[in-house]
Amino acid sequence: MKHVQLESFSLDHTKLTAPYIRHAKTIPVPNSDYQINVYDLRLKTPNTELLTPKTTHSLEHLLATAIRGVLEEKKPMCKVLDLSPMGCRTGFYISVLAPRDTLSLPEMAETATEIIPAALEITELPGATIETCGAYLEHDFK
Repeated sequence: MKHVQLESFSLDHTKLTAPYIRHAKTIPVPNSDYQINVYDLRLKTPNTELLTPKTTHSLEHLLATAIRGVLEEKKPMCKVLDLSPMGCRTGFYISVLAPRDTLSLPEMAETATEIIPAALEITELPGATIETCGAYLEHDFK
């Protein structure tokens, strides 16, 4: 098996202080003017504090809903493909399909600050029923 060096494993986690957002990588979409931008949204400082599994799960539901609403309203050509929790439980990866050079890191950082108020307006956790969630009892929505 070929050894693959992951971008996140090349990052010195002792130098990270949350909260922050950074551009983790860009993946060009072949034969198109689009690319996938992956952002690292860090909510907890690595190796010092962790999100609980239930909090991570609830934040995933909240942020996935809020970021789509905020970003896709501001930048209709951009589509949030995924918001994925990090295995280390310190944050999330946000994958965005966008035309090349249309979503800068400062714009994404601004969007990240706007999703918190948007998420706070949500009074009922999206997708948290037995029919819509694979672990509907594993939430901490307070």
